[in-house]
Amino acid sequence: MVCAVRAKPLVPEIPMSRRLAVPSIIVLTIGLLFTALPTQAGAFRDGLRAYRAGDFATARQLWRPLAIEGDSRAQTNLGVIWAHGRGVTADPARAVNLYRRAAESGYAKAQYNLATMYRRGRGVKQDLERAAMWFGRAAAGGNLKAQYSLARAYAKGRGVAVDTTQAARWYRSAAEKGHARSQLSLGLMLARGRGLARDPVQAAGWYRKAALQGLAPAQHNLALSYRRGRGVARDAGLAQRWFARAAAQGYVRSQYALARQLIEHDRITAYAWLLRAGQAKNVGTAGKLGQRIENLRQRLAANLTTSELRTAEQQASNPEKAKDS
Repeated sequence: MVCAVRAKPLVPEIPMSRRLAVPSIIVLTIGLLFTALPTQAGAFRDGLRAYRAGDFATARQLWRPLAIEGDSRAQTNLGVIWAHGRGVTADPARAVNLYRRAAESGYAKAQYNLATMYRRGRGVKQDLERAAMWFGRAAAGGNLKAQYSLARAYAKGRGVAVDTTQAARWYRSAAEKGHARSQLSLGLMLARGRGLARDPVQAAGWYRKAALQGLAPAQHNLALSYRRGRGVARDAGLAQRWFARAAAQGYVRSQYALARQLIEHDRITAYAWLLRAGQAKNVGTAGKLGQRIENLRQRLAANLTTSELRTAEQQASNPEKAKDS
């Protein structure tokens, strides 16, 4: 709002020609002020459209002047471009500098990104204490990923002293706003009684919230709850259903659990899941789970015909044809 100013006495008289010029200058200045922000906003949006279309050079060209002027969003997005090498040779150190400028102005997304760089030691020397500090600032600013990361730092003592109460607090903060991994983590803390009172019912409830968002580890834990009757009524059918959902996403523990559950009434499908589980990149035959998978596969194979083995192999290579029951 522009306020009018009354003329004061004893002020020298301004010539008429200058009186006419002053309002024109004021109008021009105010006009520039009001047109600058829409122009900047338009440039930022155009850069975002270019970035989403894969035109990183145009995005960089549009965001760079905004970043120089102190636009935190543009600084952060340029940081992402340099951190991940989008249309340029990756330069993590340059990304860190851009994130820092935006982070110091209070932009939570930049604070989270900067914390992640410190945690991983990308573009800057690894420093878990600084990572935790920046996660804390971003978490206080409402960034859900930062709240989750800060909770993990407290849970594992990364850059801060172990504090399960604080871990539970930040997991809950993000979980209540819909962050799936925080919902799972809060459920696990409730199930184990870490940082808060043990409560299997609430634990199962949080597993369900995360599972409904498609998080495979949460689906697996919900399935275990149904299989064991922890926090929910025992229900083998629902356990199998949730194991199947996680297994379909490649979650190896669920693939193994589903195979064990199917083995009594559908050996072919059970064997197919064991084949898929054994082929997973993150399960080596030297690992305990990998060894259990291989042992069960061998025992089951000895009781299948050549035709049944072939059918199971076809199911394993065509996941959409595999059954869960």
